[in-house]
Amino acid sequence: MEIEQEVNDICTNPLTYAELNIRNKVVVLKSGMGETCILAQKMVGAEGYVVGVEQNEEYVKQAETNVKNMHLHNIHFIKADVDNIPVNYGVADKVLAQCAFSRKESLTQGCMEIFKMLAPFATCVISDVVAEVQPLTWAAHHFHTRREYVECMQDLGFENIEIREEQKVEFAGISQLKQHTFFKLVITAQKPQPCKGCSGCQ
Repeated sequence: MEIEQEVNDICTNPLTYAELNIRNKVVVLKSGMGETCILAQKMVGAEGYVVGVEQNEEYVKQAETNVKNMHLHNIHFIKADVDNIPVNYGVADKVLAQCAFSRKESLTQGCMEIFKMLAPFATCVISDVVAEVQPLTWAAHHFHTRREYVECMQDLGFENIEIREEQKVEFAGISQLKQHTFFKLVITAQKPQPCKGCSGCQ
């Protein structure tokens, strides 16, 4: 948990680049105890809707308690893996992911789930800590690369893929990682309009 907590602390909150609007429908991946969902709800208002996706059952329970105590009725939490999300396809105006794929060797299935959830022309914001050149695994944590993210999203059909933030970071408390170079990365991308007559474009 040490490395996971440090990565989460380093990562930029994807809300920084989300540009949410009133009435937006937002999905937050790896939503933890609901902090980002609560902030997103304030931006989308009472007519919007926020769904948090979290695999840790204790976090989900705490998040539900938090929003109940705040009397927020348009936030819903789902216990699910980011590779298999039970959310309707084509409904989300924004999908936000902060260090959501750190336990995944491959980005493909998770990014595919994002693509399916997004409405046409809707966008996602992905924030992560990435390795400089080669993917790296340490203590079951997978550091992907900028190239992996960009190529994966291109292959899935995302458009307007943009690196919004890329800044060198260090893991001061973990000596084994000091020999490697890492960056905190924020990438945004848009789902295009579906192809006419193409059943593969959800």
